[in-house]
Amino acid sequence: LVNLVPGMRFQGAAGLAAEHTVQGVGQRDDQTGFSVDGLDANDPSNEKGIAFPNLDAVAQFAVQTSNFTAENGRNPIQVMMVTKSGSNEFHGTLWQFHRNHATDARTAFAPSIPKLIRNQFGFSSGGPVVRNKTFFFASYEGLREELGSTGTALVPSAAVRQGRQANGR
Repeated sequence: LVNLVPGMRFQGAAGLAAEHTVQGVGQRDDQTGFSVDGLDANDPSNEKGIAFPNLDAVAQFAVQTSNFTAENGRNPIQVMMVTKSGSNEFHGTLWQFHRNHATDARTAFAPSIPKLIRNQFGFSSGGPVVRNKTFFFASYEGLREELGSTGTALVPSAAVRQGRQANGR
């Protein structure tokens, strides 16, 4: 969603904690404040974003790059999310995205198409526990991926392997 904001770009998620990095409007990538439901979601050691809900659980999303109030913190870029909540009606979603190498093209230097099986799936569900008083909402997102790769390398000629130059000297 950050890529939809002019002047902003999502640089990706990396590491075991899936730390998110956002950069834009002339600011460094460690000058972004992340919040989920009003709580700080920045890793204190490197200022990257952590603990993000899956997209199906987000009710509101905003990126502020100027003119925000003091309650939003010290960073010049603010990425704020509010998650969905339950209601008096039961509701939910179930989804899956599947991709494999059967529809991929071979690169110019690869003898075959590298293996790719990507299965991304999830659900969300919400409803009442006690009508008009207590509600629940839960979501899950999973990713299973098998990823192959191809590589190219230069193989030295027989003359080079014997210690001679390619032109016979």
